[in-house]
Amino acid sequence: MNKNKEAHKAYNLLGWMFVAFTVLALLLLPQIFYLILNQIAPKIANDASFAMLLTYVRMYIFALPLSLLIIRKLPDKTSSAKETSFSIKQLVPLYLIAAGITTFLNLLAVIFEAIIGKNASATTASLAESNVPQWIFFLCGVIIAPIMEEVLFRWIPYKKLSGYGEKTYIVWSSIFFGLFHMNLAQSLYATALGFIFATITCRTGTIKYNVILHMTINFLGGVGIGSIIVRSNSQIALIIYGLFNWGIAIAGIVVLILFLRRKKEVFLTKDSGNFDHKALFNIPSILFYAFTIIMIIWSYFI
Repeated sequence: MNKNKEAHKAYNLLGWMFVAFTVLALLLLPQIFYLILNQIAPKIANDASFAMLLTYVRMYIFALPLSLLIIRKLPDKTSSAKETSFSIKQLVPLYLIAAGITTFLNLLAVIFEAIIGKNASATTASLAESNVPQWIFFLCGVIIAPIMEEVLFRWIPYKKLSGYGEKTYIVWSSIFFGLFHMNLAQSLYATALGFIFATITCRTGTIKYNVILHMTINFLGGVGIGSIIVRSNSQIALIIYGLFNWGIAIAGIVVLILFLRRKKEVFLTKDSGNFDHKALFNIPSILFYAFTIIMIIWSYFI
């Protein structure tokens, strides 16, 4: 089997793995778990806190292991990048860039939703208004989600796909990560963050820096400090938090511009391989795109 066919087979299998994970985690298992719990413990089945915890149990204890069976025989194909260390001095500008992109893309989604008169994106206010305790927000959003998302969307594809070309791996994993969030705001900035995180993985050979950045962004965002401040009902705290976010965002965009001007090939280097667009448009990938995009659109009508 030549390298192109081998690569397309790998992308095809990873695509089916994500299709299976999405169907299991978001469609089948929620119904099965709810039917069972509603029979044996109806109060728990309808509890918002328990539901949030159960979501992560379904996704990462049940759906992910079952989905991984699809790629159990797929050999590792890692790029030749050797693990390198990032210092705090290097991580800070990367955080600023990631936070800046997140804030501005989120703003674009807010403007779009204001224009069409519909709001389907999860906001800090909507999260804070729920009955879910803060420690559950923190556990799920700041600890579990960053670790598991980096494993699922960065590390597994990196181990199986990056050896066929880093450019294709970076774009593919970024698109899948973004669309999986299935609401406009998160899909926009998650795709951009996915690009940054996948690039860091290729440059370092590890996801530990991604996890640190991902946790920091979530902690300083809606599921961490943001929801605490909103729940405090302090107008002064809200103003300070807003100014802080926009200060970080503006600094991040400035750093990004300087970064790109000084290091034009910092993201996609000459040895990153050719971009293989066919890997992005196999049957499972198209099914995944179609389903997630339909869900994003549908969220504005429910």
